[in-house]
Amino acid sequence: MTTAAPEIILSEAIHEYTRQNYAYGPWNFEHTAEQNGWTSIGMICDPMGSPVSSSTNSRDYQYVTHTYALHASNAEEIERILGEVADGQEWAHGPGDCYVYNADHPGMVKAVAEIEGALGDGPLNSDRMSELEWEENHPSEHECYSTDPDCGCEKNTHACREELWSAVSGGEIGLTAETYWCRYCNGWIDLTDADRTEMNRRLYGPRKWWQYTRADFSPRAAKQYAAAQKRHREEIQAWKELGQLDLFSGDPAPTVDDLISMMGLES
Repeated sequence: MTTAAPEIILSEAIHEYTRQNYAYGPWNFEHTAEQNGWTSIGMICDPMGSPVSSSTNSRDYQYVTHTYALHASNAEEIERILGEVADGQEWAHGPGDCYVYNADHPGMVKAVAEIEGALGDGPLNSDRMSELEWEENHPSEHECYSTDPDCGCEKNTHACREELWSAVSGGEIGLTAETYWCRYCNGWIDLTDADRTEMNRRLYGPRKWWQYTRADFSPRAAKQYAAAQKRHREEIQAWKELGQLDLFSGDPAPTVDDLISMMGLES
């Protein structure tokens, strides 16, 4: 004579949820209970009566960062709590990535009641939720997908020229470069005359004014620089012809280089 299999008792939460949402295809909770040797099965629900998800994959939340971080951090905390109460034989991942448990186990029943009560107060682990949200928004130090305009990540607070100096010191670009790549901006940045001057200083040290060439400047800046130098030479020559260069002191008349230095034209 064949012994009939014991009837599996479904919790009220399972009955209510499947009645409202799966009238034409109820989840097979009985099979999950049989696999684990339970005669009574319950399901962990949120304050709205929906099953709490056990998924920690952002894809399952349509990559909505806040939603993913909330549910994934809750899932981690729930499994930590359940694992402390009993071994893996008293709870499991049920149909549809929900959490199910042996409703005949007093310790599990108590733990689930505490979890469901805590879910009504917010995230079970706020620190972990913030950590997951940060990691999802910043897959690398050069990326930021946060909607917070004041996000203090490297991408939002970086200085593009630090990328330039890194490329210069690494020998990736030289004085003839027109642009440099900024990993944080994910784009090319135009080099300015001031950038080239600083690049030259970092590469070769300070230079005197006469060591600069037109190659260090843009065409427009080179013309302006040449015109200014021509004007200064003409003024100095005029003073020299008028005998005015010896009026600065009782010492011998200054040389052209002395006068240029006194006029502050030396870098």
